[in-house]
Amino acid sequence: MVGPNKYYEDKFHNNFPVDSPRDKQKPAVKAAFKEFDNGADVVQIDAPPGLGKSFINYTVAQGMTGDVFYVTPLNTLVDQLEEDKNLEPWIMTMKGRKHYECISDFAPPGVSVDKAPCQKQSNFDCPVKEDCLYYGRKKSAMDHPFVVTNMSYLMADSMMPDDASQFEDRDILIVDEAQNIDDFALDFVSFTISKKTVPNDVWKNMTVPHEKYEEDEDKLIEWVDEEVSSAVKEGIRKRQSKDRKSDQDLNELEQLTQFNSRIEKFIQDRINHDWIAQIDWAGPASDNNRIMFKPITVGRFLHELLWGRADKIILSSATIPKGDWLKEVGLDQANVHRLNIGSLFPVEHRPIITSHAIGKMTYNKRDENAPKMARKIKEIAEYHEGEKGLVHCRSYGMMEQIQNAFYDNGDRKWFHENVKTQNRMDREGSLNKWRNGDTQLFFSVNMSEGISLDGDDCRFQILAKVLYPFMGDKRTKYRIQERDDWDWYNNQAAIQLEQAYGRAVRSVDDYASFYLLDESATGLIDRNKHLFHDWFLEAMVETDNAGIITDLKPRVLSDQNFTSGGISSGADVDW
Repeated sequence: MVGPNKYYEDKFHNNFPVDSPRDKQKPAVKAAFKEFDNGADVVQIDAPPGLGKSFINYTVAQGMTGDVFYVTPLNTLVDQLEEDKNLEPWIMTMKGRKHYECISDFAPPGVSVDKAPCQKQSNFDCPVKEDCLYYGRKKSAMDHPFVVTNMSYLMADSMMPDDASQFEDRDILIVDEAQNIDDFALDFVSFTISKKTVPNDVWKNMTVPHEKYEEDEDKLIEWVDEEVSSAVKEGIRKRQSKDRKSDQDLNELEQLTQFNSRIEKFIQDRINHDWIAQIDWAGPASDNNRIMFKPITVGRFLHELLWGRADKIILSSATIPKGDWLKEVGLDQANVHRLNIGSLFPVEHRPIITSHAIGKMTYNKRDENAPKMARKIKEIAEYHEGEKGLVHCRSYGMMEQIQNAFYDNGDRKWFHENVKTQNRMDREGSLNKWRNGDTQLFFSVNMSEGISLDGDDCRFQILAKVLYPFMGDKRTKYRIQERDDWDWYNNQAAIQLEQAYGRAVRSVDDYASFYLLDESATGLIDRNKHLFHDWFLEAMVETDNAGIITDLKPRVLSDQNFTSGGISSGADVDW
């Protein structure tokens, strides 16, 4: 009889895509096998950057019986999996129609399938549909045992009519980078009615109610159900009836179809659940009027959009939220086991330095503390002379305010010689120019996720402002005032903080410091240690040198005092 350890050992080696696993990959996979065998519906693989989670996800799924959906938030991550030579032979990727070129002779060269004749012309019989780079690929993907796609694609597929063009449900669902899945679902079901979100002919057939009706739920539901729904359906009918459709017709038809689906979901769901309406009213018949509808919670939608598509679920991320997150995403009633995996990277290579915080950067403190922020950034940069660093500004307004503080401090010349700022219109391009150039600092906005700054690309990061949910948002205000939901509020900031930290130090030999200059960030950690991961808390440096930059470069940190925060892992596995 084969013992359980030998059984899991064999399952690992039979399915792992390379010969030599990294440290902790094997025990993580074996632990996941064990939890599913013991009846878990969901296994959370909570592992910091550098562990190689995609290989872990793949191996766990392959070691189980059945077909697999592997979803990620971004197409760039889909591409990374497809380009991995160790995974490419065993997986099949699938994206939306706009990512595939039409090969029909009836289409001009370079036209994507979403603008192809089969979309524009009613009853068009494509002679090459079986070989179509989209429809042919989807047909193959529907028969493939391991499909990788983006989250939007699978959510949209879940909303399709139950017919031959829809993927069948599968045995296993992997959700990679799962930390923001509730925000993703919120964007998917929320909707805004304005001139920018519906075609002009549809907009002219409706009148946005005055803002005084924000709290009149019955009136708003009646308005959506009758006036808005009728205008949208008429817009769909008008475009569907055209024998030949322009690119604009196709775009508007897709826009209105999705819009109609959200309206119908809202009308049905609002009977039993809370939504908020936020009206921006600029005057009678103004083109600047708009009304936004958002559900307070989204877990119930995720059952339809994702969780119901498979029997077993793997959630994977470096920053799977803690607190009430499982309830937030609708999995609180499932049998869930969380595997907390420690960092592979030496703690002295990745210090989090809190002793140089200059004060809070809240709205009423920014003017006072921006000059201090500019001086401290310059001090840190000069200490790291010859090394590149990234500054997390969190908003363009904050970035501009810090830039102006440099000017007011008399450091205009220094700023222009040493700082590159993120371009609103070309985020990735401006980042790459900085990476490939000689400028020391890059001021970034909302780059806490999705970028990898390896090696000399970044030797230090500076957090200028922690990102809390905006209290001016009516949904946020409702959750705080009506539900006293501070754990949710703080969790949003904790996720962003940990994600920002993970942009640098991407391998065992890499190193970078992380400076928290916003006092609100240090306060967040002190008050909410239960929301942070051990691998983050253990990197926090205790030092009394608050006024002067001391020798805190990672390569000489072996004698520094680190603290773990005293939080247990919550896992049954001894890593």
